[in-house]
Amino acid sequence: MAAYKSLAALAQDELLQDLDRANELDLQARAIRLEAEELRARAQHKQAVQRRAALGPDAIRAEAAASFRSALAAEAALRQGAHGGAALGHAPSAAPADGAATLAQDPGAAAARERRRQDNERSSREAEARWRAIAEREARAKALFAKALRRDASSAAPAREAELQRLEAAHASEEALRLAARRGSPPQGSPAADRAPGPSRRHPARPAPAEPGQAPADEVVELLSSEDDEAPADEAGEEEEEEEEEDYAGSEYSEDDWGLSEAIAATSVRDEGLIRLSAKAMAAARAALGPGQEREVLVTHLNSGIDMTRKLIRCLRPSGWLNDEVMNLYMGLLQDRDTLWRKLGGGQPTCHFFNSFFINKLYKDARKYSYSNVRRWTSAKRLAGVGQASECILDLERWIIPVHLGNHWTCALVDLSARSLTYYDSYHSEERDIMASLRTYVRDEYKDKRQQDVDTLLWPISYPKDIPRQHNAVDCGVFALMFADRAARNAPMRFSEADMPLLRLKLAAEIAAAKIA
Repeated sequence: MAAYKSLAALAQDELLQDLDRANELDLQARAIRLEAEELRARAQHKQAVQRRAALGPDAIRAEAAASFRSALAAEAALRQGAHGGAALGHAPSAAPADGAATLAQDPGAAAARERRRQDNERSSREAEARWRAIAEREARAKALFAKALRRDASSAAPAREAELQRLEAAHASEEALRLAARRGSPPQGSPAADRAPGPSRRHPARPAPAEPGQAPADEVVELLSSEDDEAPADEAGEEEEEEEEEDYAGSEYSEDDWGLSEAIAATSVRDEGLIRLSAKAMAAARAALGPGQEREVLVTHLNSGIDMTRKLIRCLRPSGWLNDEVMNLYMGLLQDRDTLWRKLGGGQPTCHFFNSFFINKLYKDARKYSYSNVRRWTSAKRLAGVGQASECILDLERWIIPVHLGNHWTCALVDLSARSLTYYDSYHSEERDIMASLRTYVRDEYKDKRQQDVDTLLWPISYPKDIPRQHNAVDCGVFALMFADRAARNAPMRFSEADMPLLRLKLAAEIAAAKIA
């Protein structure tokens, strides 16, 4: 909360700075006008000097004498008016031999120049004072922001360290279970060790009978190998993998070994009506995340072109990092739901869901914007291939894009109806280059698909900080999918990190059923 207050104060200081800059620009414009007037007066004086030089000495003396006489006449008229028309005994004197003495400066011009000089000095002093005040405000704001960042980093560091230690311990436990599975007995002290009646019997894998005219399995491996000495290693690896899968497929291990029982217990605690999971969905999640053959295909999603195997979906177990296949298949299911809603007339915003490779092609891989890399991604044929009901992506209201930053998942939203962009990050960070590339992509889509020049530079980009926040290092993918789901249906972001065990089970059940409830 202190960090938010400091950020609010920083925003207020920035607003004051903008006002000060506007006042400073006004003062500078005034100083420029005064300087222009002074330059114009100097130019007129220079022209007068040049004109007098061109006239010659005699003409200059005559002009000076005439000016002096007119000045005396004007002064006499003024005095006469002041004294009731009394005559003064001043006789005009003869013109001096040297006319330079009569070219005295005009008192009014000298006073005007003095006033301009004083105004310039005063403007300079005011501008300098304002710049000093602005610099002091910026220094205070930067100090407050740095202090808030240090406070957040110091408070989050112990939590991150504890989470990393927990993940390392879980990884070590999983490796011990795998090693025990290969040896035929669970590790001592594990729940499986108490339940195991004894070493499991291993059955050697029986080779499938060869078809007529087909080489045996041994010969096939040799033909596929590039070198003769690689064949025995490949055979041993395949035999070891088959034995490992057979051990996992047995009833010796349960969800307790993978933390599923803890997740299910957390589900019963956190299910407050906002997120519900039926008994059927719970059973589907257990079956999908439980033991079994790793290469077994649980579901095939045609629109995304993904075969979801048991090995791939296991990333939804507690503390697992979500992979591209799970992210993209679920985005495909969100697209299927959007299409169904439109057929039923559900009244939800019409959306298009990109996959996780779109941003990589648009900007991230080369770290520069490239519209040509993704120009054909939104052709009518390709849109139909991913289950999009609209032929043109510009007919939709929202685009939702998962963003993979290498070790962190986020979600981006392009709202064509509101002409705005939003970046959802569970760490509350900002990726301005990626969002700027998306804004440019919208402009290029209008120009390419509809031959329209749309100025998207005025479209605002927001980075909301009032969304659920992640404090561990493993649940960013679940957060990103929940952001996408709720942004697509105008649902409130009412979930938290404590809901992650339940949401992981929900994702597993929906992926196994190939349908979002």
